[in-house]
This record gives sequence, structure tokens and C-alpha cells, in this order.
Amino acid sequence: MAEKHWSDFEDKGSPWQMRLTMFFLKIIPVKILRMMAVPVGYSYYLFAPVQRTFVREYLRRVCPEKKLPVWKPFLAFAITVIEKAQSWAGKIPVSCFRFCEDSIDEFTKDFRNGRGAVLVCSHLGNMEMVRALASAGKLDRTRLPKIIAIVDFAVTSNFNEMMQKINGDFVLNLINADEIGPDTVIRLQEHIADGGLVVIAGDRSTKKSSDNVHAEFLGKKAEFPLGPFLLSVLLDRNPYFIFALREKDLGLDAFYDIHVHKSEIASASTRKQRHEQAGKIAMEFAALLEKYCKEYPFQWYNFYDFWEKCDEL
Repeated sequence: MAEKHWSDFEDKGSPWQMRLTMFFLKIIPVKILRMMAVPVGYSYYLFAPVQRTFVREYLRRVCPEKKLPVWKPFLAFAITVIEKAQSWAGKIPVSCFRFCEDSIDEFTKDFRNGRGAVLVCSHLGNMEMVRALASAGKLDRTRLPKIIAIVDFAVTSNFNEMMQKINGDFVLNLINADEIGPDTVIRLQEHIADGGLVVIAGDRSTKKSSDNVHAEFLGKKAEFPLGPFLLSVLLDRNPYFIFALREKDLGLDAFYDIHVHKSEIASASTRKQRHEQAGKIAMEFAALLEKYCKEYPFQWYNFYDFWEKCDEL
């Protein structure tokens, strides 16, 4: 029997739990709140046998030469939830971020010159840090960026509900991934032309296999969504791959390394070439994702069978 697709797993969060986290953030020092997150994460580890199996398989692939502790990603994830709340509340100072020497200078130059960009992120590390950093104008202090995030509404309804209560305009910056069509592409083209940023995750496959691409990942083929990479091709922008990774997996301070890489895949013209280009960009992204998974193995928060679909082939 085939395992569930990642989007079939129940969203364990709820609006009241998220609001409770935000409330605690107001009355409890952050370091204490982080320590409180540890037993919560360990409880998730204890009472999630299916997810434990998936994490164990991932850790075996990311580090085959030694046995890594399966509980550690669950605790790291619990701390990440606290940091997400911090980022939504604007309580993470820019001093907590360190840009690495990747493509950040080129990205900053593009942004300063009003050239929009597609940012492809992942569920390795904390992609909310990237959005928080951009939303606060920290990527370039000369102006505030306009951001559109493409998300799966089916599994983010709780998040959307909470964010509407915190910021009523937040939902206006979201586009449902399932509703992207020609009109959406035109809107995004205008947004990019106006110097805006489009943020989308590149590591969550779709249910429809024909909308995915197979790429080598940690020693085996895995499915990656073609959409984010094809979208960048249609928008005529070489995407930037961005990773926000906590310096210490279980640290009491939110110090993050920000890695920015610009895709080097050349542009294409015909329909066939565009699909081929998107597939090559997906493989480029998968290679970078693998690289950082090996460097930060405990910050992988895809708690499902990442290779299951390819196992069926």
C-alpha cells in the first residue's frame, strides 16, 4: 500500500495553538520559551512513530557512515516554531543573520536596481526567516520589497487564519499554488517587472506525477515539483535559491546563516526548451539542497517519505 502524499498528512497546528505561541512570546523570555519547546518536540518524537520512520530513513541517507539521533530533528523543529513566531512578530534583529559569500552581492544589486526576482526556498532550515528578513527590508535597506508567496492553501489554512488576525493585509500577499494559471503568470510578470519578489518552496512535490521531475537526491531519485522552476523560466528570471540555516541546531539564540545562490542555467525560448530548462534548474536546486542537508542534517523538516513516489516506478 502506497504511503500518503505529504499534503495528505493532517496539519497538526491549529489557530489557537499558534496564537498561544504568540501570547507566550509576549510574556515569556525567548530563551525560556525555547527551553520549553524541547519537551514539546520530544513529545512529538515519542508519539509520531510514522514520522520517526521517515526521519530515520532520511538520516540514514544523509549520513550513512554513522547513526544519527532520530530525536534531534523533532527538537530542532520545535525551536523553529518559536522562531517562526518571532519572525512574524518582528522580534528577530538583523544582527542574528549572517550572509555567506554566495550570490548575495548580485541579488542585492538586482534588488537595488529594481529588478524583481524569484526566490526558491525549502523546508531545510527556516524559510520564514527569509520572508521575515525581506519583509523588514533587511535584504536592502533602501526600500521595502513587495513580496508574493506561493503556498498550498490546503495545508496552510491555519497559518493563513492566524496571520489575518495578526496582519489583515497578509493574505493579499499569498497565491494558492493550485490556482496558478495564465492570469496568475501575467500578474506575477507585472509584479516582477515592478521590482517585486516571488517566494516559493522547491522541495514539495505535487500529487500529479506529470507535474514533477525526478532528480538525484541523497543517493536516490526523488520527486521535485516542476512548477517553481518552470515559473521562473516563464517569468524570464534565473531564480535565486535561498537557505536560512540555524548555526546551532538546538541553540538558545536565533543565529542564522543565509545562503543565496543564483541559478546558472541558460534561458530558453521554445516550449520544449523551457521544460528542459526547468528540469535542469530543479536538478541544480536538488544538488544544493543535498549539500546543505549534509551540513545541517537535523534541520530537515520534511517529515514524510521523500523517496516513496520514485520507489513505485
